[in-house]
Amino acid sequence: MRRTPLLVASAVATTATALALAAAPPAVACGGFFCNAQTQSPIIQAGERVLFARHDGVVTMHVEVVYQGDPTQFGWILPVAEVPRDASGALVPLDQVLGISTQTLFPRLQALTDPVFAVNNTFDATPSACEDKGVPVGATVNFDTSSADTVSTSDASASPPPAVVVLSEAQVGPYDAQLIHATRSDALYAWLNDNGYLQDPAAQPLLDHYIAGGFDFIGIRLQNGRATGDIRPLALTLGETAPCVPLRLTQIAAAKDMPILVWVLGDARAVPKNFINAQLNDAAFAFPGGGDYQGLVSQALDEAGHRAWVTELAGPPPVMTLLPGYSESAFDAATELDALLLATGVGMSDPEVASVIEAAIPKPADLHGYPYESCNYAQPWDGCADKDGEHVTTDAEFRSYIAYYVSRDDLPVDLPALKEALRREVVAPRQGIEALFRGARKITRFFALLDPTEMTRDPIFAENPDLPDVDNRHTIDTVIRTDANCDQYVDVTYADGRERRVLCGGFCGFPAISPVPGESPLRWPEVLDEAGAARPFDPSQASDVDALLDDAVLGSPSIPASFGFREPAKASALPLPRVETSSSSGCAGGGGGAGASLVVLALTLIFALRRRRGVATT
Repeated sequence: MRRTPLLVASAVATTATALALAAAPPAVACGGFFCNAQTQSPIIQAGERVLFARHDGVVTMHVEVVYQGDPTQFGWILPVAEVPRDASGALVPLDQVLGISTQTLFPRLQALTDPVFAVNNTFDATPSACEDKGVPVGATVNFDTSSADTVSTSDASASPPPAVVVLSEAQVGPYDAQLIHATRSDALYAWLNDNGYLQDPAAQPLLDHYIAGGFDFIGIRLQNGRATGDIRPLALTLGETAPCVPLRLTQIAAAKDMPILVWVLGDARAVPKNFINAQLNDAAFAFPGGGDYQGLVSQALDEAGHRAWVTELAGPPPVMTLLPGYSESAFDAATELDALLLATGVGMSDPEVASVIEAAIPKPADLHGYPYESCNYAQPWDGCADKDGEHVTTDAEFRSYIAYYVSRDDLPVDLPALKEALRREVVAPRQGIEALFRGARKITRFFALLDPTEMTRDPIFAENPDLPDVDNRHTIDTVIRTDANCDQYVDVTYADGRERRVLCGGFCGFPAISPVPGESPLRWPEVLDEAGAARPFDPSQASDVDALLDDAVLGSPSIPASFGFREPAKASALPLPRVETSSSSGCAGGGGGAGASLVVLALTLIFALRRRRGVATT
């Protein structure tokens, strides 16, 4: 079977993100006065999130689709390089190729794989003469949190085949889906606009690129009566392909420096076949937490030639649990709604479970009464104890206490049909994702920030079994020492072996180590191919390397053997400032004590497509 790129389209971010802060866990008692809890994850705002998984000879893609606007204007176009066929050559039914995924995937996956910037603090022995001045006695603590069908006409000799043909259609979750074949971009552009896929005029020449390459297209629209809240991520399963993101289409609605996160599950570490890979320089980042991580990565990518990715993680995949508390036996045995909700493990607090339940059991128009006949359960609280008259049940009350109202008013429930809908729309997609993670040997996470002007090439992700793993934990070792004057200072050692000394000007506490002045966040750019070691090169060659990568194809070297790579100045060979004062070091006194705790920042991202056009074309 020929190996061709798998191109995906996803929603483009055009609105601000919403930030969720996970509650810090309680302090951990570790003896002495201090705990080494200096570990933080940087904030990563992603405008596009995609997961590819290789398993049993096929690639499955999960892509986030988030939209705000008129549901009747929603449309989504996906170019596909290879239309799936069965052994006889017939098209595989579209509903076997395209499925729904789950909104819980990407927040969970991002939280499990975010970069972490940690400090391993060691307190050296304190001179006895200083103990009376409140300088803590030395202690060493290691705190680790990581864990093509032929289209015929009635008279083929009389007229040419139509320029746009719908090869197959299906209902997939909340969507109506179509597999579309086209031979001319102008005809496809007109057809899309005539059929509710409102396109930007800038899309037509980009569509021509994919048609010329032999691509077909999957289009999806929300079914009549569906709301934007019903939109779900999509799962697409194709044959033996190489994951690829169609940036050419993304550029239409992309913002400047659009952040993109891509994960690849497979048997070996993944590589950006036709893009530069940027190695980061830890000395340019603040510890703990990474400081302005996204801004520094943007600078590093610009220095690496702009069109580049950072490999943030490569190694064994994490355990992916998307159905916590789910009991299959209890689910099967449930004869009442409340027992069924309990068996899901998440109940109506899960938006996808709630969506299925509410679609099957709509709220009666004349519903009255508080849950359990008590205004203590009012949602939202409205001072109900001081009000007379019969309460009109709110949507929130019905959603939260639906089993009560079903029982009280004997509302009709088709429990077998409800179970089947929950299995199809909630249980099966999540169990399928969990199985993909269990069946993979490696996961690789890539991060890029790209401008629309840089989205002129579709990145292809291949595998290279010769490359080492990449730890998402960036760690420095510090030794807090006390001199004869009872002033403390910090000796810092980076992962590349370089050292620096930071003067605290008194008591260090838990030192916050600032970036080394003048250090570039780019360690060096490199080329990663399908075999062999990484090929670092001097950043001055970035434009030449990028031009050569424009012609990279699977199965052949990305860069000709005749190209002369110039060795970069190795960051590990460059000395760091030996002594710095506290004003430049960012030493922070008393940043913890026994109450120090781990703070983890996690993102819940809300993206929106352009409301004027109402279509995602990337």
